[in-house]
Amino acid sequence: MRRFFTLFLIIVFVFACNNDDDYSITTPADPLQNNGDNLGGEQNQDYTESILALNIASFGNQIGWAGGTVGSRQEIEKYLKNTHFATKGDWSLKWWANYNNDETVVNGGIIIQDTTVNNKFALSIEGAQLANHLSDSLNQDIYVYEKYRNQYNVSRGINQLRLNVLKMKDTESAYPDATIVDYFVNYINEDPENHLPITIYSASISQGSALSIILATDLYEAISSNVSNLKAGDVNIRIFCYATPSHFSQEYADYFNNLPRSSDSSAPISIYFRDHVMNGDQIPQKFAWDFQHADSIPYPISFGLKTELKVAGEALYAKELAAGVSYVEVQKIFNGDHIFIPKNLGVHPPNLPDTLKTQSDFEAYVDWNHWHNNYMLYLGGPCVDPSNPNSDGKTCENPGIFNGTSNTTHFAIEYVDLFFTDYIE
Repeated sequence: MRRFFTLFLIIVFVFACNNDDDYSITTPADPLQNNGDNLGGEQNQDYTESILALNIASFGNQIGWAGGTVGSRQEIEKYLKNTHFATKGDWSLKWWANYNNDETVVNGGIIIQDTTVNNKFALSIEGAQLANHLSDSLNQDIYVYEKYRNQYNVSRGINQLRLNVLKMKDTESAYPDATIVDYFVNYINEDPENHLPITIYSASISQGSALSIILATDLYEAISSNVSNLKAGDVNIRIFCYATPSHFSQEYADYFNNLPRSSDSSAPISIYFRDHVMNGDQIPQKFAWDFQHADSIPYPISFGLKTELKVAGEALYAKELAAGVSYVEVQKIFNGDHIFIPKNLGVHPPNLPDTLKTQSDFEAYVDWNHWHNNYMLYLGGPCVDPSNPNSDGKTCENPGIFNGTSNTTHFAIEYVDLFFTDYIE
C-alpha cells in the first residue's frame, strides 16, 4: 500500500516531461512576467558562480545526507578545507545548527564565510531530511495555505518547515542566540563600517531550494527592519536554486518579484535570483496541474502503468481544486535568471528497467531525473561525494556514489511525503 500510495503522489509532477531532449540554456520562450528584471535576470552566461553555489548547496545538503556520513560540524569543516571543490579551501564555517542539537541525528543548516573576500557569506539548508524529521507536523500540508509573515499564501508545509529552521541556534557561533537569519543582522550591527557592503548567498538543492527562497526573503525583511542607515549597494542577497519544488502562491511570487533586484544600483538591499532546472525533472513542476500528460513521458512505459498514473493524477488534481489551493512554477513566474539544462543524465541506475511497468519502476525514473549530480555534470564543476569529504570532485562519474536505490530514491519520495496524506477513495 505504501509503495502504491507513493506512486500516486509522484504522478503530479509527471506532466513536465516531453519528447524534446534538446533544451538549451535559455529563459522560457513565452515569459509570463514583464516587470522588474523579468525572467531573464542579468543574463550572465558565466556559470562559475553557479558551480560555486552548487558546491555550497551540496555542503549544506550533507547535513542529513542519506547513505553518507553524518554532516556534523567536523565533517562540514573537512569539506570546506578540500581544495578540489569550487570553494578552494578558502571558506570557513561560522554557524552550524540542527533541529534537535544532536550531532548524531543531523538535520539543519550552515553559514560559511569566504576568508579571501571581505564580507562574503553563504547560507545553506538541508531540506528533505529535515522535512522527514518533522513529518508528523508536515504531512497533509500541501492542501492547506498558511500566511508567510501573516501576508502571503504559501503551503503550510514549507512555512512550518521555515518556522522550525528559524528556531535553530548555534551556541558555538559568534552570536550564540542568533538564528540563521539573525546571524547577519548581528554581524552587520556589530561593526557597520567594516561589515558593509556584504554579499550573502542563499543556495540549496530541491526541498532546500524552496527554503533558500523563503529564508532569503526573511533575511531581506530582517535586515530592512533591524539595520539602520544602509546606503545604496550595502547588501546583496544572491539566491541560487537547483530543482526547486513548488510551494508558493501567485501572491507570494508577486511579493518576491517586487523586491529590489541587484540591477538596481540605488537599492540598499537587493536580490539576485538564479534557478536551475533539468529538462525532464518532475519534482520542480507545478503541483497537480497537467495530469493528462502522463502518457508523454519520454521513456518506454506500459499501458497499465500509464493508466494508473492518469487515474492518480486526476484524483489528486481534483483534491487540489476542492481544497482551493494553487501553486505557481518557480521557473515560470519568479523573476530572475532561469537556466534550463539539457537532459544529459548520468549513469543509468541499475534499478531502472528498459520499460516502466511497476510503481517501483516509476519511482526510480522520477528519482533518476532528479539526481543532484545531473546538475553538476552539466555545469562541469566538481561533485561532492556524500561519503567522502576528501574526494577529488570526480564522483559524478561514479554510479556507485549516486545510485537510485541506495542514496537518492527516498530523497524524491521524502519530498513527496512532505506534501501528501494517504489518499484512499
